[in-house]
Amino acid sequence: MKVYETTFIINPQMEDATIDNKVNVVSEIISNNSGKILHADHMGTRKLAYQIKGLTQGYYASFIFESNTDVLKILDRHLKLDETYLRHLTIVYEGDMLEKKQREKEQAQKEQAQKEAESENTDVKETDTKPVKTEEPEIKTEVKAETETKIDSEPVAEKPAAEEVKADTEVKKEVEPKSSTDNESLYNEEDEL
Repeated sequence: MKVYETTFIINPQMEDATIDNKVNVVSEIISNNSGKILHADHMGTRKLAYQIKGLTQGYYASFIFESNTDVLKILDRHLKLDETYLRHLTIVYEGDMLEKKQREKEQAQKEQAQKEAESENTDVKETDTKPVKTEEPEIKTEVKAETETKIDSEPVAEKPAAEEVKADTEVKKEVEPKSSTDNESLYNEEDEL
């Protein structure tokens, strides 16, 4: 006996009870013909990649089961003859069921942890915003005081800076002629050697 996976799409315009009945019929076909259902997944209504019989959505369901090849013929015939099944596909399942169940549990735990974290974050954000609102006027008064002092000190600071630049250029002019004579003395020393 091999393990198979069957996935099928049902017309979503039917009533929920009818859709559940169609899914149960597939499950009964598998179990009544010496098959054993290992995993059932009702994915629900999803958007189709392309239109099938004028529909843009379909109800997806999937079964992983262990059975003989005789069940596949019966199941395929049923899914083809009933027009409420839009598409179906049966393949040999090559994965490990224990790993799949474990991954699904881990994913469910992660999703639950994320939901809890989001709910905690919204609580924290609400408490964080309240103190900030009370502190804003104090910050504004400090900023005003700093700008007032900067305005008063700016004209005073600019004048000495301009005078220092002029003084630096005068000093450089005085130094430059001395440096050229120093270079000449160096050449003279080299000539003597």
